[in-house]
Amino acid sequence: MSLHEQPEFLDYLVTIGERTGAGAAIIEKDYWVTTVLRVISARFREGIVFKGGTSLSKGWNLIDRFSEDIDLLIRTDTLPTRGGRDRYMKSIDAAVADAPGLRRLARAGRSERGISRAAVYSYAPQAPALAGLDATIVLEMGIRGGDHPTQTRTIDSLLAEHLRGAGVDDDDLQPFELELLDYRRTFLEKLFAIHAAVTRHLEGETGALNRQGRHYYDIYRLLERDEVREFIATDGYRALASEIEDVTRQYFPDDHRAPADLRFANSPALAPGDDLRVILDSEYTASRHLYYGDAPTLAEALSRIEAVRNDL
Repeated sequence: MSLHEQPEFLDYLVTIGERTGAGAAIIEKDYWVTTVLRVISARFREGIVFKGGTSLSKGWNLIDRFSEDIDLLIRTDTLPTRGGRDRYMKSIDAAVADAPGLRRLARAGRSERGISRAAVYSYAPQAPALAGLDATIVLEMGIRGGDHPTQTRTIDSLLAEHLRGAGVDDDDLQPFELELLDYRRTFLEKLFAIHAAVTRHLEGETGALNRQGRHYYDIYRLLERDEVREFIATDGYRALASEIEDVTRQYFPDDHRAPADLRFANSPALAPGDDLRVILDSEYTASRHLYYGDAPTLAEALSRIEAVRNDL
């Protein structure tokens, strides 16, 4: 019997939610995010790299933000053909949909054969609802970006971290490993993401800034790391920036919005004017329910970015 099928599950959620300050609904959703990752680790580990905001919290333990989406990079070295990648992504999708307690929904994001695939899965929530938090898991797979550098990291759920210490033992509570994209590359990819979003907004695209506030929090937290600050403006930094742009230009030309000479120092995303700052602050505040530790204000995040902006 899976942990979510046991009568004590809700009590576990409430207790650990109170203990961590995250709340029962976030503990529950984290359990399901971990369930999806467990399926992927068991059968598809060799062909993927776990990346994005969820990797920063689940694998690197660098942010106290609950990230709702799972972002997988499909390895083109392991899967060089478009047809092979397409079949692989469909197999991942089907395996997750077959996991006990998860149901695949019809709605999904943009998918392109062998390039990207998105899927949405629902679960039956037991914890009291939290405004803005849906009982769904979004899985996004694709070849955007590069698959290096990486590191093997241990993945665990918030629930498991506390229940194992209390003597509760279950297959759902065992940690497992995945290959994670290095967080320094994720830092760069987030700079590209906010620059592109703000540029599209300034071009008049409606909704371009939706859900972009979270990137500012992540960048703020990443800049706490000596390794990230020392990485900025190095040859490795410039090489990765060029590689990220090349992949976007090749496979996602409609999304391509890179700063001149790949320098972010003058990007409006990093030094927004008053009107833009108001909109960004609204987006940032809208995601505050996902932060379960002390979180900076947008002004504090921008201030930390300002300290290194000329080197970006």
